[in-house]
Amino acid sequence: MGDQTEPLLDGVPDTFGNESSSSSFPRDDQEAAVVADDGTNTIDPAIRCTLDEGESQHSGARKATIRKLSLCLLLALLFMFVEIFGGIWAGSLAIITDAAHLLADVSGFGVSLMAMWYSARQSKSHSYSYGYARIETLAALASVLTVWLVTGILVWEAIQRIQHPTPVNSFMMVILASIGIVINIVLMVVLGGHGHGHDGHHHHDHGHDLNLRGAIIHVIGDLIQSVGVFVGGLLMWWHRDSPSWLIVDPICTLLFACIVLWSTSSLIRDIGDILMERSPRGVDGAMIQRELQNIEGVSRVNDFHVWSLTPTVPLLAAHLHIEDVYEQPRVLYEAKQVSSQHGIDHSTFEIVLSTA
Repeated sequence: MGDQTEPLLDGVPDTFGNESSSSSFPRDDQEAAVVADDGTNTIDPAIRCTLDEGESQHSGARKATIRKLSLCLLLALLFMFVEIFGGIWAGSLAIITDAAHLLADVSGFGVSLMAMWYSARQSKSHSYSYGYARIETLAALASVLTVWLVTGILVWEAIQRIQHPTPVNSFMMVILASIGIVINIVLMVVLGGHGHGHDGHHHHDHGHDLNLRGAIIHVIGDLIQSVGVFVGGLLMWWHRDSPSWLIVDPICTLLFACIVLWSTSSLIRDIGDILMERSPRGVDGAMIQRELQNIEGVSRVNDFHVWSLTPTVPLLAAHLHIEDVYEQPRVLYEAKQVSSQHGIDHSTFEIVLSTA
């Protein structure tokens, strides 16, 4: 009865199963502490409801993502070597540049796989109480920055080609670009072939996983580059006796580079949302707070926070003030229902007993 209240975020859902201390918690839980306004506990502090179904869904989604990224890594690596040797044989800087873009894909896939593996590990110290989940976000950021770097190189090379046109084996360019288009379409099908949940919790939609989205953006960029190489090579082959048509290739590269940069804008926005701990897009925090306030027996709601640990793990924490200690079990149950209805299965409520 006289113990001091634990900090609010002690007991925030630990999605990595770190249960070695009082500041850790199991996955998918609802937890509450009941305290008086003077900061003393009035009843047992923890009530938990573990959602095993949500846990298995997260595990299955992670394994499916790892399988997809592994297959894409293998395909991209094999075709990268094909383009390197083919580009040298054809004397085509565009093909070699496309191989460099594939190298960025391979790097992105590798970083994402490493992030998926490392983020699933449990933290062995209390320094990382959330585990390593946000390594995935950092990996996605590195992936986008890699795309921007490669795109900048493509733009620079395109400008050089405009100033100094270089004859190439345009027929070989068309052949290799055609293969590249097919490979990239296969990669997009593999990465995009995911299922959607049917429970209405859009935050657990696997399509919002940053690693897959980052990989898809890499593939889209390389597909656009392959199309540019194909169109440029076809036009140069068709007008192979006219050197003036050599400018088509760098012009296409500049145009498609702009599309690649534009396509990364939404991913950068989402990464910023997570790192700045913004309320998840599509979640109306004000509405949730009002619904909690409208629970019978709740006199006040404060210290209300909604944020995302990852795109698929939204979190919620709040203080719920009540005047009747015996209302605590029902209030907690209804608060859990409110958060679950908004797609938030990881929530922590501290029930505060208001005193006169």
